[in-house]
Amino acid sequence: MNDPQQLLAQLRDIHAPPPPSWWPPAPGWWISAVVLVLVVAAIVWLVKQRRAMAMHVAALRRLDEIDRNFRRSGDGAQLAQAVSILLRRFAVNTFPNRDIGGLHGERWLEFLDSTGGNGDFGKRLRESLLEAPYRRDAQVDGDALLTAARRWLRNLPRAKLSGGAATMKVTERTT
Repeated sequence: MNDPQQLLAQLRDIHAPPPPSWWPPAPGWWISAVVLVLVVAAIVWLVKQRRAMAMHVAALRRLDEIDRNFRRSGDGAQLAQAVSILLRRFAVNTFPNRDIGGLHGERWLEFLDSTGGNGDFGKRLRESLLEAPYRRDAQVDGDALLTAARRWLRNLPRAKLSGGAATMKVTERTT
């Protein structure tokens, strides 16, 4: 038979397997990537919700401040002007994809009624929002205006609140 030395001489060297490919990744990497994307999406959503709720709370606080100023001064024109400015700022920030800033007159009141005003703005408060801010001797039903504004701010759907990415500037004070 063959000599053991001859048999050893016929053996070839050990061949290493090819290095593992970086693509496609192992299932664990896919799971990690999906989890990472979900975590980032959840963080973005939470930040938007928090900003929206902060904007909502700031608007309600500003409305309370407007209410206190009205109780002290009794100036209906100043109240109507301050409420109108607050509602418009909140609407512009809450509905960024709509042309809210350009709405005026009846179209502005229709927008307010259609987004949570329950018809209060177009019927009972038409004069308070359209004419009173520009007249010194305006007779305004302050309680009705403040109640309607507060209801409008609270009735907006939460889905709409998350649409505003920018923070609303509501700190301008009236004297």
